[in-house]
Amino acid sequence: MIVDGQAVEHLSVCALGQDQRHTLFGTLDRCSTPFGHRLLRSWLMHPLYITNEIKSRQAAVNSLAENFGTLAEISKTLKTLPDFERLCTRIHAGTLSIKSFVTVLNGFKTVLV
Repeated sequence: MIVDGQAVEHLSVCALGQDQRHTLFGTLDRCSTPFGHRLLRSWLMHPLYITNEIKSRQAAVNSLAENFGTLAEISKTLKTLPDFERLCTRIHAGTLSIKSFVTVLNGFKTVLV
């Protein structure tokens, strides 16, 4: 589903480059990583409209809400990970330092364990 800029503004979904406290994004955002913030913003800006996909996402959220210990463990692990999305973009552009590349590799090791 496409949400145009005027709808985003009138519905207070998010405010670009401004205070997010009084927006839907600001109310829902409890993400602990930069890539989590970006994913949530993307989900809000491009809402699902296929029933099966909506139900699948609801089931995943419900599962995490029911298993707080698992959620806490996942959150703890995610906080230790580098920002893969940004770092992989820099790898592709050829502008990533060796030190940052090692950080990416160690992050992938963490995910695979």
